[in-house]
Amino acid sequence: FYWYVTVMAAIAFLVSLMLHRKGKGLRL
Repeated sequence: FYWYVTVMAAIAFLVSLMLHRKGKGLRL
């Protein structure tokens, strides 16, 4: 179960990075 949490955290981190890099003028 621990690996699931780690993978989800890594995916969320990557998505946040991509969103931050892509949408500089885009603010949620």
